[in-house]
Amino acid sequence: MRWGLIESEKPNYKERRLDMVRVANDDEVRECARLGAAILGAQRVEFLLYGVVSHLAEVRRNESKQFKSLDPEKFLRGDLDDLKATLGQLVREFGDKLLLTTVDLENFVNDRNLIAHNYWRLTKANLRGAQRLQDPEGFLTEFAARCSYWERVLRGLVAVMKRENARKLGEDANLSEEEHTYVSHYERHVATFLGEQRVDSGRGQDRTLRG
Repeated sequence: MRWGLIESEKPNYKERRLDMVRVANDDEVRECARLGAAILGAQRVEFLLYGVVSHLAEVRRNESKQFKSLDPEKFLRGDLDDLKATLGQLVREFGDKLLLTTVDLENFVNDRNLIAHNYWRLTKANLRGAQRLQDPEGFLTEFAARCSYWERVLRGLVAVMKRENARKLGEDANLSEEEHTYVSHYERHVATFLGEQRVDSGRGQDRTLRG
């Protein structure tokens, strides 16, 4: 049996959409724009990291079953059901191997999870005594800027991989000026990563991601 609404019972979504537009004030429109920018920025970062991982057969070989069959073709054209890993899972599996995992990256993943799952709760639910996001506008604006930072770092990692692959083949990578700039971003981040690793080793700390 196929379930569905008969014509007379179908809600008029077009009419509802117009009602929503009429009641939205300028602040709400700006907030939705920032929220959309934050979500799209996080997805771009996740897309870049997923793409990097799809090219690393040697790194994936000893990882969980979820990643062993991943390759560039499946990443670009495969079934979305095969690409269910979250940003947090990708970072946990590959962050250290790619010299990426820092406190900033962990905070970025946690804030991405907040936006995806709890933003409304922390800004609109008005639960008595519950935690609130104090400055939603500032939070979303800063998060979008952090998305741009991680895009630059990951594009730098892609350029480094391109350069190293060319070196192994005895060829010139012919990186563009923009790619060289991205490489600089990645190398500066690696320096931060190595510095935090030394500090954590000295303290015997083990950082874990939430969510």
